[in-house]
Amino acid sequence: MVSSAARPRSDRRRHAAPAGAQVSFDDVVRGITTPPRRPRRRRRGRPPLQHRNSVKRCRRPRFARTTVHHVSLRTVESLPRLRTRAGLEVLERALTGARDHTRVSGFRVLHYALEGNHLHLIVEADDDTALSRGMKGLAIRLARGWNKAFGR
Repeated sequence: MVSSAARPRSDRRRHAAPAGAQVSFDDVVRGITTPPRRPRRRRRGRPPLQHRNSVKRCRRPRFARTTVHHVSLRTVESLPRLRTRAGLEVLERALTGARDHTRVSGFRVLHYALEGNHLHLIVEADDDTALSRGMKGLAIRLARGWNKAFGR
């Protein structure tokens, strides 16, 4: 019997590991690999319907000025409860700042509810850009204020 060291490299055969077996780097060096994967079958499952409904659906407008939005802002777990005097003062300052920019930005906060670790807002905006910019500005004011108030 000839040892594996005396055998030429070209004679070395690759052995496949059983399906689902974990292959280590040493196995790859020794020539043991996972079996080749079968190609995926095409057109599996239920075929798509050409006409799903006979009634044509019309799209709603992406944004209507009269729409009222409910927004939730959550805080990280490491922040203490927001329903403290310091947390409420920060919220009131941020809402006052948002109110001062209402004419310019077209973003209005109609109602708020401060919970232990999150804030609910009912807001209204002239368009989607005003909503986006108003929420970003308010969230930044709140994050900076709460981080300063709670020593983060």
